Amino acid sequence: SLLFETQEVRDLLTILTAIDDPTDQVAVVAALRSPGFGCSDERLYNFIVARGSWDYRRAAPEGFPLDDIVAQSMAGLKDLNEQRWWLDTAEMVDLVIRRCRLFQVGFGTRRPRDSWQRLRFIHEQARAFNRAGQRSLRQFVRFMERQAEEQALVTDTAIAESDDDAVRIMTVHASKGLEFPIVILTGLNAEMARDNDRLLWDKDHKPEVRLGNETAGYFETAGFGALKSYESSMGRLEKDRLLYVAATRARDHLVMSVFHKKPTGAASHQSRHAKDSCTLAECVYAICDERPELWLAAEPVDSLPAVLAAAQPAETDTPASRADWKAERIALIAANTRRKVLSATAIAKAVGPAFEPADAKDEAEDDEAPWRRGRAGTSIGRAVHAVLQTINLATGAGLEATARAQAAAEGVPGREAEIAALVRSALESPSVVEAVSGGRYWREVYVAAPIADATVEGFIDLLYEGPDGLVVVDYKTDAVRTDAEIEAALGRYRLQGAAYALALQETLGKPVARCVFVFVRQGHSAEERETADLPAALEEIRSRIPALV
Repeated sequence: SLLFETQEVRDLLTILTAIDDPTDQVAVVAALRSPGFGCSDERLYNFIVARGSWDYRRAAPEGFPLDDIVAQSMAGLKDLNEQRWWLDTAEMVDLVIRRCRLFQVGFGTRRPRDSWQRLRFIHEQARAFNRAGQRSLRQFVRFMERQAEEQALVTDTAIAESDDDAVRIMTVHASKGLEFPIVILTGLNAEMARDNDRLLWDKDHKPEVRLGNETAGYFETAGFGALKSYESSMGRLEKDRLLYVAATRARDHLVMSVFHKKPTGAASHQSRHAKDSCTLAECVYAICDERPELWLAAEPVDSLPAVLAAAQPAETDTPASRADWKAERIALIAANTRRKVLSATAIAKAVGPAFEPADAKDEAEDDEAPWRRGRAGTSIGRAVHAVLQTINLATGAGLEATARAQAAAEGVPGREAEIAALVRSALESPSVVEAVSGGRYWREVYVAAPIADATVEGFIDLLYEGPDGLVVVDYKTDAVRTDAEIEAALGRYRLQGAAYALALQETLGKPVARCVFVFVRQGHSAEERETADLPAALEEIRSRIPALV
């Protein structure tokens, strides 16, 4: 399933796409940057500065050197594009692989044979495409792209190089038609699966049935027993055929593990095999017992061969080394269980007073969903933030339609009027008005910075550049009515705003002048509060972080 994501396959399909469609500028540039043409970004930049066109059917710009790699590559794409009318898909794929020297490019990878195998697979796919009656390069490219999009599983891959220095692990079915110098068969001691079929069909397509269980007894039709015995024999013969296929894959040496349980009672291997009850390991052992000239037993060795013995590490398992290993393990576990990323909201909750939102009934069940990150914790709050993130802050154009859409998205239909009213309250707040009038403002700004062995991150609702410097604005939808409630809420959010400001300062290297909380209210003007003594709040955040990671 990962074949279509490999670099070799993606590069080849990109080149084929560019050859098929000269107007696909993305594919053309990607093909030029691929190892098949090897055009660097600097060369491509020089080409476009010289007023070159990505349509390779056009001539190179006047005065541009024709021996430049970009000009030569564009000419090569043009020639391949013209030849696509006269060559079938398999011939075109073969020509591209040879012209672009993709097999030679494989030497630059860690395992060149893997690259060659993937390229041969695409070539074989093109051959099969032709045999199916298709000849269009565009149809082939779209077919391969559809395979990639659907994450199609590849069952038949190109045969590996016979001299590849590697071990292949495969099933017996996958090995059909292949040969290897050495084959090792394992798992032969697996017990035959019990056949619990209750319905069988004879050769005339008539059913035979067994009902019941061992405790209550069975009822079965007249022909069920004979048919079941026949099916079991056929199943055993199929197992024998698979064993024959597996054993004959070996060209020089066949290594088999015949370890098995000792037969119980007086039953011998031969009699058990006659009853179709022995494992494959028992059967092979019985054959070896009858024909000792055909096999050699692998005797246990007292010591490793000299080559392997020389590669063995020195004895290090001592009490002192084990104590050092335990200490290192504990240190690694402790280091990797630390919280390496802290959100501004998590910092505020960890070190500030505990609280529950006033509209807790709207609390989301999945606050970590990607589309909810950086927004308020309630459905109404998320809708308000989403509307403020998208509408025109100066005119409020599209407010009603956006509020209606966000109410439906958050699962609170019928409350779009409430959402719109809260948004209007925010638009009329002094900080938003100042941000819009200044012209330099940014919405839903993600910020992150390393602070005291952790990364502090968060989403700033509104950031703008005021007369005194940067101003962080955070919208709040708490149902606050009195000054006392607002001050209590400000105490809860103080360190959250300070975390935003600290991460912003660390990232930009510029001081944050103010951190403002805008408490929006339905039918009333928004209330604004600033973080008092912002420098002290920043230092408090910095000192608190080590205890949280």
